[in-house]
Amino acid sequence: MRHGFTRGLPLGGVLLAAALTLAPAVGAEAHHGPGHAADPRLSLTKVADAASADAGSAVGYTLTVTGRGPGSAVRAALTDPLPSGAGVEWRISPSYSGPGRCVLQGPVGSQTLRCSFGNLRQGARAVVHVAATTTAASCGAYPNTATATARNGPPVSASASTTVVCPPPSPELSLGKTADAASVSAGDPIGFTVTTHNGGGDATGVTVTDPLPAGPGISWTMDPVDEACTLVGQTGSQTLSCSYPDLPAGASRSVHVQSLTVFASCGRYGNTATVTGDNTGSARATADTTVLCPSMALAETADATSVDAGGEIGFTATVANGGPGTLRSVTLNDALPAGPGIQWSLSPAVTGCVISGAAPGQVLACDFGDVPPGGSVSAHVAALTTTDSCGTYDNTARASAANDDTRSAAASTTVVCPAAAVRTVPAASATRPGARALTQGS
Repeated sequence: MRHGFTRGLPLGGVLLAAALTLAPAVGAEAHHGPGHAADPRLSLTKVADAASADAGSAVGYTLTVTGRGPGSAVRAALTDPLPSGAGVEWRISPSYSGPGRCVLQGPVGSQTLRCSFGNLRQGARAVVHVAATTTAASCGAYPNTATATARNGPPVSASASTTVVCPPPSPELSLGKTADAASVSAGDPIGFTVTTHNGGGDATGVTVTDPLPAGPGISWTMDPVDEACTLVGQTGSQTLSCSYPDLPAGASRSVHVQSLTVFASCGRYGNTATVTGDNTGSARATADTTVLCPSMALAETADATSVDAGGEIGFTATVANGGPGTLRSVTLNDALPAGPGIQWSLSPAVTGCVISGAAPGQVLACDFGDVPPGGSVSAHVAALTTTDSCGTYDNTARASAANDDTRSAAASTTVVCPAAAVRTVPAASATRPGARALTQGS
């Protein structure tokens, strides 16, 4: 049997020579450490679709892995932890078509792009694009770094960034108006608080206008004074005007106005304020308060129309409030009637009431304070009489309140003394001789 020869060598010698020739090249590719000049290398680029995008539009990155040689990059791969943000959900778009395969792993908010390209020869490229939609909540920068690796070459990284831009939020002005109280009694102050709030972006040129309600005895003041606001106009036609050149997002400004009232002020006071801004619309707010007048009544009654001498006489003065307002600072004054043997006293004692002076100049004075609607207060005075006290006793009391007109009421009682016995005396000619004449009172 004949053996084949190559260049004069037997076949076994040819195979050995070939093995010796290939061994250095295979060993260089497989065993040189990372970064050696002879290692196959990769290049990686990462480019954002745009440096910035408006909220609501898409953002994306294009990643390109290229084999730079020499030789093939073995088991080339790509890892890209994608940036997270509110409303951001990444996807591979368009679908990756090779070489190898790319997938997204992890839940929304912590997604990672992973690609396995296989072996990339020198000059071969793998291109993958990722994109995400955004919302108004996605505003901010999205920096991102990806890394490409190969079993027989050093890793390489590339970074890019895109920014989701949200336009400044529009100002959202709102206006609140509250009354200090839904209702007050005449004589009490009334007031309103006007509050301007900006729930959106910065507002400029903000003004508040509030034509204040008018009425008898009504004169408005600021309490406390606000340097941004003024009260213009005369009493009866006053307007509150406030100017806030800049009202930042989330800021609020309040101003309070008040007025004293009198008995003639009774009635409802409705009020509407308006706020406007240079870079936003307007808003309105309304509130009202009611001034309630009390209704004071005074009654003076005698304990009895008449009494016998030696008995007790007395008077009761009663102040009642028919509402609907509260009577403020109610007082009673009663110059008590005088007569022989008459000495007045409170019976029973009443808090806030005293009898001053000495007979015959005694005066009842009471300070009852406030009397609510439907309420009443009373004072009773009494005096013992003698046989010298006979006659009629007229009594007039007067009641006053800080928020009502003065009232007066009168009553009278009579002390009755018994009439002396009267006997008829016969004429002297008609008497019997020696008889005693009878006279009146005998």
